[in-house]
Amino acid sequence: MSRRTCTVIALLLPLSFVGVVTATAAQADTYRHRDATHDMWHTDAFGKVKIAKSDPIGDIKRLKVRLGQENLVLKVWYRRVYAKGTLTQIWWFKGATGVNGAQYSLADKAVTMTNKAGSYPACDGSSVVVDAKNDTTTARIPVACLKSPDQLKVAAQFKGYFYKANPEYLSYDLGLVKGLGGGKIRYSPWIAAG
Repeated sequence: MSRRTCTVIALLLPLSFVGVVTATAAQADTYRHRDATHDMWHTDAFGKVKIAKSDPIGDIKRLKVRLGQENLVLKVWYRRVYAKGTLTQIWWFKGATGVNGAQYSLADKAVTMTNKAGSYPACDGSSVVVDAKNDTTTARIPVACLKSPDQLKVAAQFKGYFYKANPEYLSYDLGLVKGLGGGKIRYSPWIAAG
């Protein structure tokens, strides 16, 4: 072998090792979705529904979902968000036996799982972090709370309650949910566990 060939091999060996480590570490699928903005809806106490394009609170810009071996990580970027108990991030799931979804208020420190009958207690080991400076929320859910699925489909929705307004109203970013009642849910593609 020539000296030049040996030098090229010596330079490429560390790069190929990093590629293998990255591939091994990134076996879990990551789903990314860019959502339409300026699409908030308000419903007042009298049932009047209107688009509220100027409302930035809870307006989902994008989301990232990763189903790892130990945790499902759900990260959402908003136009504006802050930690408040009347703001709720809702997730719908397909593929988790007996679990229809999860939700957490932006003041919670844990995630509550839901099924057809209603809500489960908070998922042990779950966490919620609200970063108001960067307008993000990140939830970690142990896959044991999801019955350890091999793959999962997700859909996101945001709901806020504003009681002090006159009149009081509900605020929604439907994300991947079509219709205020959640009649049609457009799920992500299947996300494989890592």
